[in-house]
Amino acid sequence: MKNVIKEVFWSNEPLGRQLAARLFWGFVIIHCLLWIVIPSVVTNSLPRFDSYETATLTNEWIMGSCKHPAFSFWHLKLCFILFGQSVTTFYFASQCWTVLGLWSLWRLSRHFVSERMSLLVVLATATYRYYNMGVLNFTPSSPTTALTCLGIYLFFLALKYNKIYYWIFIGIALAAGMQCKYSSAIDAFTMLAFMVCVKQARRYWKCPGPYLTIGTTILLCLPYLYFLYQHDFEPVGYMENVVASQQNFAVNFQSAAKFFASQIALFLPIGIALIPLTGWLWEVRIIRKNDDAIDNPHKVPAVAILSQVQETKEERPQKESKFERCFLSFMIFFPLAIYLGILLIGGGHFRTAYGAPLWPLYGLWLVTALHAKPGIRPVRQSAILSLLILLTCLASYAGCYMYSFNFSKKMSSINYPAQAIGRVTTRLWNNYSLPPDACLSGNWRLVAPAYFFMDQTPVPLVYYCDQNELSNPRTKPVAYCAGDDDLNVNGGLILWTVPDDGPRDFVPDWLLKRYPAAHIGDENFSIPYRTRQQKDTPSILMRYAVVFPVTVTRDGPGEE
Repeated sequence: MKNVIKEVFWSNEPLGRQLAARLFWGFVIIHCLLWIVIPSVVTNSLPRFDSYETATLTNEWIMGSCKHPAFSFWHLKLCFILFGQSVTTFYFASQCWTVLGLWSLWRLSRHFVSERMSLLVVLATATYRYYNMGVLNFTPSSPTTALTCLGIYLFFLALKYNKIYYWIFIGIALAAGMQCKYSSAIDAFTMLAFMVCVKQARRYWKCPGPYLTIGTTILLCLPYLYFLYQHDFEPVGYMENVVASQQNFAVNFQSAAKFFASQIALFLPIGIALIPLTGWLWEVRIIRKNDDAIDNPHKVPAVAILSQVQETKEERPQKESKFERCFLSFMIFFPLAIYLGILLIGGGHFRTAYGAPLWPLYGLWLVTALHAKPGIRPVRQSAILSLLILLTCLASYAGCYMYSFNFSKKMSSINYPAQAIGRVTTRLWNNYSLPPDACLSGNWRLVAPAYFFMDQTPVPLVYYCDQNELSNPRTKPVAYCAGDDDLNVNGGLILWTVPDDGPRDFVPDWLLKRYPAAHIGDENFSIPYRTRQQKDTPSILMRYAVVFPVTVTRDGPGEE
């Protein structure tokens, strides 16, 4: 590996396109395999509860949930059909979007910088949270990040070559992004604003391309719009809860400042990896070597000095036009300005993940900005620093699972005993001989992991619960595929947890109201968290109830 880095990032010879392509695909394959194998072997579990929620929503070909459209669910379900429902398949599905995002970035970078610098941009961007550790938590944000990068790449090609098929592909990418997360509409608005604000781009309104993009996007989104109409636009209510109208500018400004501060943590690893390109510290050290060579030429080899100081013609990027610099800056900072403007005017709270699609181009923007200035560019140091950050991410992920409890005495979502919950639920399901169309309901922190690791495939009714009031579920499940009436007729299991300060025979108030025919089980299950430390490991106390399926007889409905 060291020799490859030395040959690619320190050599004065130009880097060929075929060699660069082989190096890119070699790095991407190794990067993705590591993030598939290590989580599967070390934890053999999904990283967060959001992951179990996403996996649970793949039980049917639904059009959407009460929060998000269903494109990411369809992709995950397709992977489960092809390779089987497992932890490894889940991580494989997430890495598919990493490959797409890095490929789009690499292809776009080759239009701005040399082959060698394009590889450096990919290497540095791989340190981005949503291209390594963050993408393990497969949620609608994972495809959105990759599809945004793909859409921007296609948009650049459409502006450069004005080919009809590029404009159509843009519409497909935008529609796919909006079928993952509503915030992807900001990408479409950014492209529209660019074509209105930038003079060179306004000429394309005289061509059919932009109208084909708009038509393709609307056409592909029509089925989901009809789905929203059928369900009274309920997901819009979720967005209204995220963006809550506030009249206090000080509160709104605080929300915007918190969101911007959270974004710094996202692009900071990319900036750290590319610090050597600034010449800071490295330039001082090189100048000192050069001075020593002048005073003592026999102590410092001249070849070493030249390889550090001189830049070859291939490493010098062509002078960018104002249009290209404007393009990169606009694609990054205009969406950020929209998010901050929404928070300043409307208030509310945006999670860090909302900014995930903003920063995949930050490494390319930074490289082009630094390379436009004359001076020493120690590319090799940036490549090594990027690899060190990537290895640190891998080590920190494994260490978080193995040793976090030793220091914090708190269990993370990685340590959640999902497999044990699945085994207990499978045993209960078999003991009561429940039919295949029976349902699984209750606390979503129990139902979603149990559904993923069960041997059977019941119909899940996953309800959201407040973490402090685990017995207070919402009135509607997260998907529109089934409801409480189905469970009361087809039978099923209901799971809930006993609060730490509650009695061991705790029964939530909602149980008999929603499921009047439920039979409460006598047995409690104490399920310890998964950790390498055997002593003082906290446990989850789980209870259950069973509803037997209703059969139709001559005397009317009755229980089996």
